[in-house]
Amino acid sequence: MVPALRAIRRDTFAGDTAAMAAALLANSWDYLGVDVTAATPSPFDDERPVAGVGMTMGVDPDDQTLTIAMSGVGSLDVGWVYLIDPADPSGAAITVYSVGNGDEPVARHPLTG
Repeated sequence: MVPALRAIRRDTFAGDTAAMAAALLANSWDYLGVDVTAATPSPFDDERPVAGVGMTMGVDPDDQTLTIAMSGVGSLDVGWVYLIDPADPSGAAITVYSVGNGDEPVARHPLTG
């Protein structure tokens, strides 16, 4: 996931982390990939490609963005949470949380590199 996010930030958004974060929050994603083009086919009728970002999932638009305290991450039906904070004073980075680790991050990766 980290290499994909780095490539998307670099190649699609020219290093603009805020623009990338906004684009990621605008949809729910089946998968991310900088190699996705507008012509990338999907076997599902409710998915659509977003060039340079990935393939969206067909979900209700009202269900796309979720705000949750990191202490509640264990209640999510996911294994990992990737937090991108474009305003982080140390620079653009991805902080990775594992549901089994609660609100303590398991890794932090710079978006550059």
